[in-house]
Amino acid sequence: MKFRPISKVFARSLLTAFVMIASLNSFLSFGNYFSDEVLKSVEKHSSDSSILTNQAVTNGTATDQSEAVSSDSPPSITLNGANPQIITLGNNYLESAAVAEDAEDGILTDQIIISGVSLINTNIVGSYTVQYSVTDSSGNTTIANRTVEVIDTTPPQLNLNGNSIVSIEVGTTYNELGASATDNYDDYNTITSTISISGSVNTATLGSYTVSYDVTDSSGNSASTLIRTVNVVDTTIPVLSLLGSSPVNIELNEAYTDDGATATDNYDDNAALTAQINLSGTVDNTVVGSYTLTYNVSDSSNNQATAISRVVNVEDNIKPVITLLGDSTISIEVGTNFTDPGVVATDNYDNDSSVTGLISVSGSVDTSNLGTYLLTYSVSDSSGNAADSVDRTVQIVDTTAPIISLNGNSSINHTYQTTFIDPGATVTDNYDTNLSSLIAVS
Repeated sequence: MKFRPISKVFARSLLTAFVMIASLNSFLSFGNYFSDEVLKSVEKHSSDSSILTNQAVTNGTATDQSEAVSSDSPPSITLNGANPQIITLGNNYLESAAVAEDAEDGILTDQIIISGVSLINTNIVGSYTVQYSVTDSSGNTTIANRTVEVIDTTPPQLNLNGNSIVSIEVGTTYNELGASATDNYDDYNTITSTISISGSVNTATLGSYTVSYDVTDSSGNSASTLIRTVNVVDTTIPVLSLLGSSPVNIELNEAYTDDGATATDNYDDNAALTAQINLSGTVDNTVVGSYTLTYNVSDSSNNQATAISRVVNVEDNIKPVITLLGDSTISIEVGTNFTDPGVVATDNYDNDSSVTGLISVSGSVDTSNLGTYLLTYSVSDSSGNAADSVDRTVQIVDTTAPIISLNGNSSINHTYQTTFIDPGATVTDNYDTNLSSLIAVS
């Protein structure tokens, strides 16, 4: 059977109904008896605040369809709103209240005593209890509890120290800059210390590396992952070094073999990089001049080395040769004209005619005076090579005999034993003068 509490007024009304039913069914004597018994029962149980309900009387017999009515049951409390009540950290607590009802006293909502609200701190994550209590007129007390959960649903914020994209030189050390975290609830230092960093950077190998930063606060809220990109780069230029000397001097028409150069780099293989050196410039060993050979190279990161150069001088160090035309010693008669037979010059590089035209002659010949004169021939080619000088000796000689001319006749008749006076003679010469006094008479 099912019992529910009913009021005394309702019980008496029910009793009257039973009496009327008994009368209508001609069972008055039984009905009176039943009515007295029911009334006694109601009176007996009125102090317990419950009565027997839903009894049906048929032909004066009570069927077994009744509910017990009790008068001492405690009041009921029904909480308004959710239980547990969830409050986001920092928001206000709004009291949802409750409804209280008692079988005898009726609605007792205004008599509910609420406690524990003052202990709720919505700025501190935690679980709080609000208690609702009510007591009816019979002294029966009912207590209901509401759990209030103050929760933090705000994720922390991550902030990178330094830039989100970092470039470091290959071969150097990567220094982790780290990150910091802020949270609406957790302490800055505490939550920052719990940041997890994942990923690695290999500074020995060029590439782009990713470092991830994550953190979760004490309420289990995870921040959005932050990413730092670390680019390991090579910005160091290769270094070129000449093999051999500079400048290099080679003789005209001599074969030239370049000694080459080497390249060193902070990342690329030196031998492989050396093989990629670009040589520009040529040497023409058939033409005297200064030639520049330039060496350059770029590493795998397109870092251009500082170009280096070698100077190759193609030189003419062979002197020209002077050849006399005519004899090296010439004798000419004094007083006659001297015409130099001249010389010619030959050279291994310059045009012979051009070099010959550059021959200079030092010295002079005075054909009016007897003597030995020296003419010196010299020349230098376009490379400044001076030929061995050549000399010509010019002798001004007098091979012409003087002429004696008699004064008077060459045949003279002279009187015997008289003094002979020689009319004398005179001398003429192509070079000497006053030779007449030197005439010897025999």
